Amino acid sequence: MNRPVTTALTASLLAIVAVTTLAACSAPATPDTAADPTSSSAEGSADAPCVVGVWQLDVADYAAQMGAYLVNVGVPMTDFASTGDGTVEFTADGLASTDINLTNTGTIVAGETSVPLTVRSVYTGTGNWSDPGDGVTIDIENWVTEVDPTVVLEPGAPEFPAIDFTGIPSVSVTCTDSTLTLRGQDAPVTATFTR
Repeated sequence: MNRPVTTALTASLLAIVAVTTLAACSAPATPDTAADPTSSSAEGSADAPCVVGVWQLDVADYAAQMGAYLVNVGVPMTDFASTGDGTVEFTADGLASTDINLTNTGTIVAGETSVPLTVRSVYTGTGNWSDPGDGVTIDIENWVTEVDPTVVLEPGAPEFPAIDFTGIPSVSVTCTDSTLTLRGQDAPVTATFTR
């Protein structure tokens, strides 16, 4: 096995997955398909914004989008999968939080060399959210992410950054009583949540 090729491929894939994960969780829909985020919510009264409540990450949908994205950008990755869970919560008084615990797996294939890859991503994030009233975005401020210090990356792998809304002032949103999608500007995939 050619160790430099393996190390380079692993580092490249981790960088792409990390950037994509960051963008995905900063993600929502376009104005054409976005629902009114001030509509009635299954979690609250008719005046509560739709996003208010606890939402569960659709891990299967996330994995399918991520696997397709990696292939589209030329990463020689097969059998990409994600397991675990993730939540995002928006409270009526303007607090937002995430709790993510995912394991991403797959195999990098380069010629005769196959390198299995497992990357854990465990962290929480908190900040403030507000509704600018345009029906298609939410504003995010004061975001802080805390990575679980007990999670150890594979030897030689670069640090895997957390999903982080820091510096992302506006996130596109589509919301119904049962489905929430988030998409950051220029994000290659959409994060879909259900409740």
